[in-house]
Amino acid sequence: MKMILGLFKYFLIITLIFFLSLIVFEISLGNDNVHYRLLLDKAIMMSLKFYFIVLPIHFLVFRKVNPHKK
Repeated sequence: MKMILGLFKYFLIITLIFFLSLIVFEISLGNDNVHYRLLLDKAIMMSLKFYFIVLPIHFLVFRKVNPHKK
């Protein structure tokens, strides 16, 4: 359960980072009318794609090793 909550926390952090970067990008382009709902949808999709790439690598590399198993 602790691992699931940790992954959810990192998912929210990555989504927030993508969302803020998209807002900065839209404002730097000179758009006065920023559509936050569309940017939030894009940020969620970007973070889901990120996790489909990162999670399998995470589970393969950071596998728990049983020290009692010989």
